Amino acid sequence: MNVTLSDIEGTKVILRGREVGEVKDLVLATRTGRIIALAVKPLRKVDSLEFLPRDQRGNVLVPASVAVLREGTIVISEGKLKVLLARRNSGRSETGGGSCRWR
Repeated sequence: MNVTLSDIEGTKVILRGREVGEVKDLVLATRTGRIIALAVKPLRKVDSLEFLPRDQRGNVLVPASVAVLREGTIVISEGKLKVLLARRNSGRSETGGGSCRWR
């Protein structure tokens, strides 16, 4: 099944069983066209998301590699997010392309 941006926009984002925000936009890599991040409008401060970059509107840029669409919601894998943040903190960086960098 394919999903469009209009299907995803406004979708609830869940972390640890709690709603943490809603999808406002997608970030695409200009060279490949791949989705690299979801721009999530946070509902509240969540420590796990505070270390992620934000866009010019204040939305948290959640890497697509840690998000899964399940039953009409986006679920963030806390385990994958921790690995990504640990890599960033150890000096290994992941580049999502464009202006979005995970360091």
